[in-house]
Amino acid sequence: MNKKIFTILLLFAIVASVSAVSAFDLGDLFGTNNSEQVTIGGINFTIPDGYEEVESEFMNQTSDDFSTGNYTVEGKAFQNNGTDVEIVVGNYTNCMELLQNRTDLGNETTISGIAGYADEEGDTYIFNYEDSNYLVTITSNDKNAIAEFLIA
Repeated sequence: MNKKIFTILLLFAIVASVSAVSAFDLGDLFGTNNSEQVTIGGINFTIPDGYEEVESEFMNQTSDDFSTGNYTVEGKAFQNNGTDVEIVVGNYTNCMELLQNRTDLGNETTISGIAGYADEEGDTYIFNYEDSNYLVTITSNDKNAIAEFLIA
């Protein structure tokens, strides 16, 4: 009789353990997050947990105002509890001279393994970098938020 009780208790403990593990979010246990990715102008970015896209801030335009060539710009904005982040990607494939002039903004630095130029204007932090003829500009009112969006 003791073996039956022991076997029943053991089975109950196994079932309870399996149920508890399946109901528990293992991502929290192992330090993973539920961030998403978004592609803007052909460049991938991480959207950290808690950030929501501000759809009214979407930008997609083409210009041929520069004598050096045409370019296209695509951008999106995100918010999280007072932190604003705007990502703008410009495709300057046909006007390298313009791209070279634009990337020399700010102080040379590396953020999340990406070399670029950082600047600060009042309460706004700006990070510019070049990626295969694309000029990526990330602005935020929180300096640390910029690194959260970058994928090296």
